[in-house]
Parts: sequence; C-alpha cells; structure tokens
Amino acid sequence: WKNTTKEHRRVNNEALPYLCDIEERVLKYGPTVIDDDMKTSSEKYGWDLKSLETWVAEKDASSFDMKTSTQSPSAKTAISVAVFLFVVFYTLLIIGVIKVNGDDAYSITYRTMLFSAIFAPPGALLRWRLSEYNGHLPGHWSWFPVG
Repeated sequence: WKNTTKEHRRVNNEALPYLCDIEERVLKYGPTVIDDDMKTSSEKYGWDLKSLETWVAEKDASSFDMKTSTQSPSAKTAISVAVFLFVVFYTLLIIGVIKVNGDDAYSITYRTMLFSAIFAPPGALLRWRLSEYNGHLPGHWSWFPVG
C-alpha cells in the first residue's frame, strides 16, 4: 500500500483527498467499509487496496491478542510499586499540610505549595477528561471551555 501510494502523497496531488479518505475510513472502521467508489479510485490510481485490507486485518488481530493476554509479572510489580509510591507520596503531603500550621510567612508559603502539590495532579487529569466536552454545550454556551 505504501509503495503504490507514495507518489500520490505529495501536497496538491489530485488523488490525495481520495487517498486520505480511504485510509481514514479503513483504519477507523476496518476493511468492511470499502465500497465501490474506493475500489474504483484505487484501481484508477494503481493503489494496492488488498494490501491495506490485509495490513489492517493483521493489525487488528495482533492488537486483539495484546488485549486478551495477561500482564507479565514485571508489569504487575511495576503497577504495585507505582501505587505504593503514590500512596506514600500523598500521605506525606497530607501530613505536611497538617504539621505546617503556623502563621508566619514560611509556614503559609509551604502550606500553599503542599496544597498545590495535592490538588494539581487530580485537577490536571480532570481538565484533560473534561476537555472532550469543549464546544458541546447546548445553545449560547457552546463557546464555554469545559475542560
């Protein structure tokens, strides 16, 4: 597929929109979406559509195998260590907020930094997840950035 479409991947090539459309639809939805228009375009420009179908089918099969396989012991160990370090880190931060309770500038500054360290990571993750709703609010609120 790559070799047969190489010349048509240049900017301002007349076949580039057809090529992008075929690749996008086949990669998103699989080889079952190939219709007569796609076949006609690929034949017209000399593209090997069968090799794209084969590659997508093999890719889907290998990704299915990866999803169904169990995690290795080293991956389980890495996850366990990461969870342990996360719990320890957040426990130390909370203890720091409790211990640093003075009214002097030093205590106020460090307490502020500890609160920031506690709330910044979950806040960033929340904004990242909410960003997919940007522009999806109804009516005149569609401009409002949710994330």
